[in-house]
Amino acid sequence: MGGTQLVAAWTDVRFFQDGRVERNRGAGAAGASDGTSVVTGSRRPVQTGRCHIKGLALALRWDDGTRERRLLITDPADAKSAIWIDGQGYARKR
Repeated sequence: MGGTQLVAAWTDVRFFQDGRVERNRGAGAAGASDGTSVVTGSRRPVQTGRCHIKGLALALRWDDGTRERRLLITDPADAKSAIWIDGQGYARKR
């Protein structure tokens, strides 16, 4: 009986004023039971590309040739505080 487990996954998206975008993603897990500990993690290579906003659509064109279109929403009262891309919230780093 007992034990401790932790699982985390993250995505970090950075937008630059010149239209460039970078996406970092990774995941990790840790567990402990019966005095044994296991930790593992994985990180994907940084994905770079360009972005363009038109209305509520965020178009992403990655350097590897793939393209994505996402729904983009922000707070009209403070558009620089946070955005939501396909319902996932992202806060501005200070």
